[in-house]
Amino acid sequence: MSLAKTEEEKNELRNVWNAAKDKLSVLGEHTWKIYREYANARKNGNDILDFNDIAWEKDIPEIVRLLRENGITEFTMSSTWSSTVKVCMAFVECGCTLTGMTKIKGYKTCSLTKKNEHEILSAYVFKVN
Repeated sequence: MSLAKTEEEKNELRNVWNAAKDKLSVLGEHTWKIYREYANARKNGNDILDFNDIAWEKDIPEIVRLLRENGITEFTMSSTWSSTVKVCMAFVECGCTLTGMTKIKGYKTCSLTKKNEHEILSAYVFKVN
């Protein structure tokens, strides 16, 4: 479902989106990553932040600092990249607690199943201490 019907409306929405991206980018790449991952989680119907894209181990201390600074107390990690276990350990080493696993909604799978349904992903659940 598109909010914009005409090309003019679509261009206006693109301009608003790009302006928002520019403002977030000024706050740093980690802030932008957290925002993007949270927006994707909400779009997929999840209540909490989910890291589905890869995060590098070197970035985790800054990401955890930003999570704490912004009152984010819980997140999931559903990334299936080969280095995910190392990234999860980096979260633990930065003071987060791995509290379990859960199932979350991923992206729509209409291209694979021809249905308008979300894929179901396994995810680690972390508490931010």
